[in-house]
Amino acid sequence: MPVILCLLWLALASPALAEAMLPVVLATAGPGNLSHLPVELIKKIGADRAEGVNLTVRYFPGGPLAYKDMLAKNADFAVAGAPALAALRLKGEPVVSIATVNRVPTFTLMVRADLKDRVKSIADLRARVIGVNTSSTVSKSTSQQVAEYLLRRAGVDPTEVNFVPAG
Repeated sequence: MPVILCLLWLALASPALAEAMLPVVLATAGPGNLSHLPVELIKKIGADRAEGVNLTVRYFPGGPLAYKDMLAKNADFAVAGAPALAALRLKGEPVVSIATVNRVPTFTLMVRADLKDRVKSIADLRARVIGVNTSSTVSKSTSQQVAEYLLRRAGVDPTEVNFVPAG
């Protein structure tokens, strides 16, 4: 009898427990964006529910669009790169960074196998095509900004390469 009462209580209390969960909407790049993997894991491991939160994740092709969604009040928070945040601050948008998702940048510079004998350093990328993750033709993605920084450090002006959107 105590088991049946317990099950009955759980069945009746479940809607009340679900209502007690704080609804939170988060906008981010993805799914499948390695830099934002911790966000994807929140729901998969139940960390949101363990904290009393019912998390809804809204995915976008890039961080700037996630910020735009948040500023339109469709999301409570956004997870995106710092350069997009800085660009919004420069435009006077009321945004602040409250936490980091990763301790280190998650970027990888790769070269096609057929170029491995010709591209041995960043300077060897001069006059080549570089694919960068982007969702916009009007702003630079974080991956493009990192690539430009690395090119400059290697003595290559970013205008000496051709950046193309690659996902």
